[in-house]
Amino acid sequence: MSVNDTKSHRSLIFKGVGLEFEIKNFTSLNRFDKETGELLERDEWEYETDEDLDIEGGVTYEYLKIYLRNNDTEEEICLNETKTFEELGIEVIGLENCLEEMDKEDKKEVKEEVDDSQLKDDDYWLVKTENMKGVWGEVDFYEGDEFDIELITITVNRDCGENLCRVEYDGQDLEPMELNGGGVTEEIRPL
Repeated sequence: MSVNDTKSHRSLIFKGVGLEFEIKNFTSLNRFDKETGELLERDEWEYETDEDLDIEGGVTYEYLKIYLRNNDTEEEICLNETKTFEELGIEVIGLENCLEEMDKEDKKEVKEEVDDSQLKDDDYWLVKTENMKGVWGEVDFYEGDEFDIELITITVNRDCGENLCRVEYDGQDLEPMELNGGGVTEEIRPL
């Protein structure tokens, strides 16, 4: 039986590794030593944050795998195991811009240092990042439904030093589900 048998229940599954991040504003931030008044190192700052703002992120483009599974037979194939998305007829939006940004990042030799003593507490925000692995989107096809690989669209953006992507099928944004997290980091950054 074929994986894409239209007489069966099938699932299009987008799996991979990626990240989710939250950006938070500080409700209180203590950057200075209480006794000496000296500026502390960032990892010594004490703070409290507000409620979580929007959670953003996505699957990393380089690790995105697309599977078609026949739920009746449990047969599954990876559609992009041997072919690129473009070779499969999948539209990829934004990849060229990401590659250009990567080239610019590679050419930057010196990271611009920030003088924390010249900034105010309001000039900072907290970025909480968590590595995620699992299913970043899924579409079900039931008996009689046609699957068309060319209805998949991948939009890639450069964020947090990664090429993160959002996936759509037939114009519908697919939401992450069944993600397992680990490796949470928090970083204080100037605006």
